[in-house]
Amino acid sequence: MRMELEDLGYTKKWVDYGFLTEEILDYQLSEFQKGEDQNCEHYRYGTFKNWINQKSGFTNLEIKQFIELALEDSDLIMAGSAVKDLFTNPKISNHQYDLIKKELSKFGDWTIKLIHREGLKKRLESEPLTNELVHSCIHHLQSFNENFLIELIIDKADRIEMINQFTTSDFGKKIRNLANEKIECIKRH
Repeated sequence: MRMELEDLGYTKKWVDYGFLTEEILDYQLSEFQKGEDQNCEHYRYGTFKNWINQKSGFTNLEIKQFIELALEDSDLIMAGSAVKDLFTNPKISNHQYDLIKKELSKFGDWTIKLIHREGLKKRLESEPLTNELVHSCIHHLQSFNENFLIELIIDKADRIEMINQFTTSDFGKKIRNLANEKIECIKRH
């Protein structure tokens, strides 16, 4: 089985840690041999994603093993995407979020935006909507040109004065439209 593992870029740790079964490997090897997808990293990424999806939760050891496998992978771009999938998964605990966050920057500068966004997203999900939090999200938008957090604010906000600031041209057409729709919705109720 060792040569078969290496054919797709796996190491023995994938099996030892329980991320890869013989059945999955056999299936992937048969697909690989058909020649339709010769990119081995696609198979490993699929294994990471399937492992995440089949779990109802994760132990801290599993998180550490996942990160270890990713950091040792020959394709750090793919591995970084897999760790991103784990980091943004709602099944991780706050402690596991912190474990992953410590290692995430090893996958490149692109993780700065992700870490910043996810930290603010967690705050939006768990804290009251304060002016300080809104301003932090606006700063994120200005720094990273990403509307996601503003959309969450508009969805969560229940006061017209908080949403009204997003109706200006500074925030772009999509945000303006969402803000105006939310204001109309609040007025109707």
